[in-house]
Amino acid sequence: MQIKNKYLFITYFIIFVILIIITTFPDELKNINRTIEFETTVSANKIEIFNLIADVEKYPLILPENFIKVQILDNENNSIGTLETIREAGFENEFQVQHDLTLFESHKITILNGDAKGTNIIIWFNDVDENATQISIELNLQLKGVLIPFGLLPDSNLEHAFNTILNQFVIYHESN
Repeated sequence: MQIKNKYLFITYFIIFVILIIITTFPDELKNINRTIEFETTVSANKIEIFNLIADVEKYPLILPENFIKVQILDNENNSIGTLETIREAGFENEFQVQHDLTLFESHKITILNGDAKGTNIIIWFNDVDENATQISIELNLQLKGVLIPFGLLPDSNLEHAFNTILNQFVIYHESN
């Protein structure tokens, strides 16, 4: 029993220290607002990769390490409202998310609540040829609270993370 109390004390102490550090951040670091843009080409047909990325219910199958659960709240007029449970670097968060689709052209993802409220991810799909698609991504981060450290990552790390995610979609597409 004493060991359990010791671990509980250490956990609370660490949380307390993190909260003190975050509250004493300079104002410019209390909220992260930044935009990152990058492009990549994937070996998949534009319509097929668009349809797969637009099928948000499959995210837990395609990205099981990151998407714990996706619940569809509404789906009408090329707009999908979801409740998504996401895990990244040991942090698990639930977000209400709006997916707005312009068929075969773009997919805009807007986070509606939590420490990432206001974050937008816009994905554009452009034909390279019948078996390749250029994907352009604009990531508009609006982070606060425990998500601040993710906003401090270098652009190259965020681009690498998105390329890894897109590669998982391509792998899933090729296997089905």
